[in-house]
Amino acid sequence: TTKSCRCLVITFPFSKVPSYFRELSFCAWKPVLIMACMMRARRLVVYQDTSIYWKDTIAELLDRGDKLGLQIWGGKDMHNIPVTTLKGTFDYFGEEPCAYLNYTSLQAGINVFKQTPFVVRTILEPWAKCALEPNCICPGCTINHLYCFKPKKEIHMCH
Repeated sequence: TTKSCRCLVITFPFSKVPSYFRELSFCAWKPVLIMACMMRARRLVVYQDTSIYWKDTIAELLDRGDKLGLQIWGGKDMHNIPVTTLKGTFDYFGEEPCAYLNYTSLQAGINVFKQTPFVVRTILEPWAKCALEPNCICPGCTINHLYCFKPKKEIHMCH
């Protein structure tokens, strides 16, 4: 809460965005919200889903984010990128899914971004731009595409 930390709470104007963007489950709003926060940040932006709970201090995570410019949780037993990415996203970028079979997806539930030109231009701006395009971040998404918890390895089984 704002009482217990030095943080700024920003309200997002969902009524002013396209319908696909308003579907919270599709998470198209997330990179745009993070980018909007970055435009106001002096040093770091920390994004945390409401499902994340801390047992210990987050000081180490913040220190690594400050030192390295970025901290994103990879997690254990994550799927590779083509499993968690719809074919339409690869089509949008003109990429072949098989080129990404050896790369693991990252969680977006807790992220630390440092206010640097590299982080903003190479990570946040392209991610936010993709989110603003209806055929990029979740093309033709339905709720069935959101559940990636099965141990399957099928390409494009979820978002």
